[in-house]
Amino acid sequence: MVEHTFLISNEGAADLDIGRVTGCCGAATDMAQKRLPPGTNAPLHVRFALAGREGKLNKSIYIGSNDPTQPYYQLRIIGTVTALVSARPASVDFGRIPADATVESEVSLLCQTNFPVAVTSLVLEGRGFAMTNEAVVGGYRIKIRTVPPLDQGGNRGKVVILTDNPRCRRIEIPLVATVSADIVVVPGEIQLVGSESRTGAVTRYVSIRSRSGREFKILGVSLPAKDMISEVSRLDDGYRVVIRDIVPSEDIDGKDVTISTDHPEGRQIILPIHVSAGDSGSRSGGT
Repeated sequence: MVEHTFLISNEGAADLDIGRVTGCCGAATDMAQKRLPPGTNAPLHVRFALAGREGKLNKSIYIGSNDPTQPYYQLRIIGTVTALVSARPASVDFGRIPADATVESEVSLLCQTNFPVAVTSLVLEGRGFAMTNEAVVGGYRIKIRTVPPLDQGGNRGKVVILTDNPRCRRIEIPLVATVSADIVVVPGEIQLVGSESRTGAVTRYVSIRSRSGREFKILGVSLPAKDMISEVSRLDDGYRVVIRDIVPSEDIDGKDVTISTDHPEGRQIILPIHVSAGDSGSRSGGT
């Protein structure tokens, strides 16, 4: 916590009336005297919380007043926050990678020389990542790598570092790896309208293709109701899956159609089923 007192002076010939004092994020201000006669001054106390902050800071405080030339007077808090223990980088983003890729990144855990701290535990949370670590001079070196096959879309995890010092008991390093979506599925969900059940069972169509033109096979289709039927046909650029005899009802609302393939980026394609009430004109996916 950084604290500082500014002295605000009225150098004019009339009373200075202080209005709203606005502090930046994390700053608290206190100014008891808001009317300053000519030639007088009053203190403005500022407290700025540094918890969770690191690096260069340049924060502003604005004083609103009846000053005709400076109705909003700006003060600044400038400095550099040095963490007692810091991770470099503070987070790891592997970017967009294939589902079968193994990519490695390194994180350095740095400790101030005059700050006694020892790492008591290193825990890796999240599927699709692996970690090794070693002690080095001034801290630790942590190596993190992706472990295929990764899930399509965003794969997230974190490294949790526990220390023996109460001032930095826990440090978290977020991890993310995004798998390039080579498999394209349209639509991404099965939308139904409850009123459609009055006209009997309905049919929905799903197209599946590889964005890169990669060859793959559909191995099976799992349906949530025994009366539903699926048909798979080959297209020039992929497949069409026809799902017939769907009865829109609460029994299948929230369940899934699962399509299995041998494509490494889409071994299981999950299509959620949503059944809503209302006009059948709002549905999508075709009948």
